[in-house]
Amino acid sequence: MRVAAFATLALGLVLAALWLALGAPAPALAVGPSQVDDVTIRMVRNGQPESVFPSDTKTVNGVVTYNIRGNDNTPIARRTTISVLDPVGLEVYSETFQTDTSYVGSATKSFSVSGDQMMTVYRTIAASQSQTAQSSAQAIAPATTSVTNAMLTSVSAVQYAATQARLATERMQTFSEVPNATKTLLAQASSDLQTAINRADAIVSAGACNPAGQDCSSKVTSFNQNLQTIQQKTQSAQTAITQALSQISGLSNLSVPLTNQCLYNAQNQPVQQTYTSVVLQVVPPSTTATRRDTWEWQVGDPSAFAQSAILTAAPSTIYTQDVTIVPTHTSQIRATVLDPQCLPVLDGVNVNFATTLGTLTPTSTTTSSSGGLHGLASTTLQAGNQAGNAVVTVTGLSANQTAAQVAIVGPARTITFQTGSGQQTSLIIQRGAQTQIEVRVVDVNNNPVADGTVVQFSVTNGAGTFNPPSVTVFDGIARTMFTAGSNSANATITAQVPGTTAQALLQITIAGDPANIQLRVQDTYSTTLYLNTSDQSPYTFVEAVVKDAQGNPVADGTMVEFILDAAGKAVWDHPTDSQGIVTQAPTTGGVARAKLTATPGGANTTVGVIARVVGTNIIVPPFNALQITIKAPKAYNIYLPAIFRIVQCGRGITGGCAPRPPLE
Repeated sequence: MRVAAFATLALGLVLAALWLALGAPAPALAVGPSQVDDVTIRMVRNGQPESVFPSDTKTVNGVVTYNIRGNDNTPIARRTTISVLDPVGLEVYSETFQTDTSYVGSATKSFSVSGDQMMTVYRTIAASQSQTAQSSAQAIAPATTSVTNAMLTSVSAVQYAATQARLATERMQTFSEVPNATKTLLAQASSDLQTAINRADAIVSAGACNPAGQDCSSKVTSFNQNLQTIQQKTQSAQTAITQALSQISGLSNLSVPLTNQCLYNAQNQPVQQTYTSVVLQVVPPSTTATRRDTWEWQVGDPSAFAQSAILTAAPSTIYTQDVTIVPTHTSQIRATVLDPQCLPVLDGVNVNFATTLGTLTPTSTTTSSSGGLHGLASTTLQAGNQAGNAVVTVTGLSANQTAAQVAIVGPARTITFQTGSGQQTSLIIQRGAQTQIEVRVVDVNNNPVADGTVVQFSVTNGAGTFNPPSVTVFDGIARTMFTAGSNSANATITAQVPGTTAQALLQITIAGDPANIQLRVQDTYSTTLYLNTSDQSPYTFVEAVVKDAQGNPVADGTMVEFILDAAGKAVWDHPTDSQGIVTQAPTTGGVARAKLTATPGGANTTVGVIARVVGTNIIVPPFNALQITIKAPKAYNIYLPAIFRIVQCGRGITGGCAPRPPLE
């Protein structure tokens, strides 16, 4: 099965739309050891697989091969749909057939698509969609006081129809047999449709506007101005398309349009324009459709001028020579070398490779063809003892390329203890308890080391045991189970990779049973809370410090229950009862923490907090309750400044004194 790797964005969007229409990919059929479920598609020329067809090709042929058998090894009938999508994603061919249950071995279904068939599709799309865009636009009434969602939906429908019509008119211009005068009409129609599309996008992006509580006048004005342009442009485009189609009504024996235009993505890397043949569904009755295979092909006349290249690497991760637990020290590099039209170059073009790391063999070769693919050049990347990321390129090209990226991973350099929430620096565990110990092992460049790398665990003071004490890495992670000893102690767990400098230490405390609990508030918080103020906190964090008989913090995860002495004064953020009196929290480093927020009912009172270790009689008794004072908002005296006016009197002032103008 060949699945091309460089589909364009437009093609991807169309495929996604088709898959949504047909249904999501179905799960694999329930199969036994003898079942076969294999469907492939290929394009052929002279009976052989082909991916590049000459510029004068009138018809392109394809073959679907299928071998679908049940658990009893007998063929099973399936309904199969073949579609061909052009370089902009329009479907130019589709056929559905039913496989024959009596075939022997693999069965085949031939199909073909011609330039005449493509032109018929484009003519139909251009005529119908331009008419739909024009009539739908004319049916939209101008906005008066609001822009509704229904109006936006109508504009979106016009935008979709105009987009389909524009794509079809642009594709018709790619036929060499279309007269220049007709191409001029089609180009004008395409320009008008693009203007309508842009104006529709402006309307939809602006969104709806309800006059209730807001001024919609500017949106209404913009909507009407854009709508008027949409109506004018869809009308002129429809007129031009009708005239153009009348001029080419007698054209036949057309060549399949060329794909000799080189496109580049946002990174200025080459993207091949291709036709894509797709087996869209192979379904028994009442099952969901699924895509089974694709084949990409082009039409044009390749040259020998190498302008760009697309490189791939398999595998994309290899290991330095001193990593002996895996044999993967080489990567196969394949380049598809392209000419200025993004067509694969002819055989025999010289290709030179370069790499930023490792060794290439060979560094120079020539292009060749294989299995219908052209412009191919290959080399092998060999790792040395230097780890890093190798970038393999083709030298001497006049345009950008898609380089091959290969991670060359070295031996273990760094080990890190970690938990699900991140790096772990310490551990407190109950006597006799079990916990999983997990480490991440990476090389000098922070790449996960090879699967199978051995990590050994040990602990000082005989503070516990590991099961197993030696484990292997998978996907950069090694895990073991640690069982704490029966005595309280401080100890250190060591994880190391034998034969390397990779080592990590984890400080642990083997804690006894909870024996003591004390309450406090977290640093920077207060036992006094203020209601409805912006400069004083209405909440605090209550902490329970739990220790064993030796004064060590108890095991992480020990549950503590916080209890208020009354309801309605304050509330825990996550209460466990309907009144918000009780909540629970686990210890970390011997401390459990809960957030307490004052409520208006507690103004100018105090609330007591007690706590106990869940499942034990270790408790903060009521007479030692932590007292939280809740105060009403502070009273503020407000002083309004007196306003003075300077009175101007004197000679020449008639009518007595006049006020002096205020100072600026």
